[in-house]
Amino acid sequence: MPGDSGRGNSFGMSFIECARYGYYKHVLGVVRPGPPPVAPHVGTAAHAYFDTVFKMFDQHATKEDAKLQAMIEFERVLDSGDDGLDQTELENRAGKARMDILPVWFENQWDKLERKVEVTIATEIDFVFFLPPEFRGMPICRGSNQEACEAQGPEHKAVCLRRVTGRIDRVCQRNTDVYEEVDQLLNDANPLLSRNGLSIQDFKTTSARSLKTYVADYLRSDQHLIYCLGWNRAAQYGGGVNRVMHQGHGNGDVPFADEILYSMVRIDPSIKSISAMDFHDEPRLVQEVQLDDCYERLCALRAMLTAKWHEPPVMWTQNTSPSGPCNKFGHPCEFNQLCDQPGEWDKLIAPPLTECDHEEQAAYDYHLDPPVQPV
Repeated sequence: MPGDSGRGNSFGMSFIECARYGYYKHVLGVVRPGPPPVAPHVGTAAHAYFDTVFKMFDQHATKEDAKLQAMIEFERVLDSGDDGLDQTELENRAGKARMDILPVWFENQWDKLERKVEVTIATEIDFVFFLPPEFRGMPICRGSNQEACEAQGPEHKAVCLRRVTGRIDRVCQRNTDVYEEVDQLLNDANPLLSRNGLSIQDFKTTSARSLKTYVADYLRSDQHLIYCLGWNRAAQYGGGVNRVMHQGHGNGDVPFADEILYSMVRIDPSIKSISAMDFHDEPRLVQEVQLDDCYERLCALRAMLTAKWHEPPVMWTQNTSPSGPCNKFGHPCEFNQLCDQPGEWDKLIAPPLTECDHEEQAAYDYHLDPPVQPV
């Protein structure tokens, strides 16, 4: 299994969408060589652009300086990409972002900041919290010292499923007077909801034609409930995130987060024009009962994974439904060949390649990271 890999929402979703996929990716640490996708790399560069704008505003930079510095950061991240990236696609996507999308986003966001429609509390916040050693009698850790998982080294982190991690793009305070109409509509739809806290903002760059339809896929996502859990637990119990929360914002208590703000940005080079439909913000109010349910489901999933972690492939079922992940986003799953030839998987998975391996072998073989032994 890989070393200190992430233990956030994507980890759990790998097993929920297809247990066999999660087994190959996280239990065995299987990887397949190939050109990295371009869209996520451009998305990472766009996130760096967004983050720089918020930081420059809080540092009282001029508008022009902030715009220049944000674009410098965008280009820096682009240039740091893997050499295997498709350069033509990279330039098409990056050019669309550079010339059309980011300048318009900047003007809209800078206006919000100047009018205090949104006030930034923190950006790019890494969090970690630990689940209990067991859930309903089932252990969530195979280590020898379950009570001190926080103090264990990287080998223990790799086999312990108590650890939950994530990164929040931005936490902000929305001016509810400005958003009064939107908030009232949401509260009318569900009078149990109210706006008293902070907003967890998550940026998504996509080429989806309908951003409203795209955001609907995330409205029940545990990813953002876990973000709220991470932020709120830090606010309640202290820790690294709590210190970030108070930096530059006084020493008083900072409210819990009770809203997720989805911010969708479309970067599609096939669309030559630019319009308001390239941007879409949508809030989702969060109740405490939703967070409690998410936490318990998270504990249950990790306990079940701990119980079967060393079981053979046959114990990890495949999701072969017609609309399932075998062809998600219109592309075959990276492990399709392993599933098509289940009796040959141990032959298809090879040790990590060395420099002397042939290029054709690198193009077709799967590879197995050295497994980490339980501590």
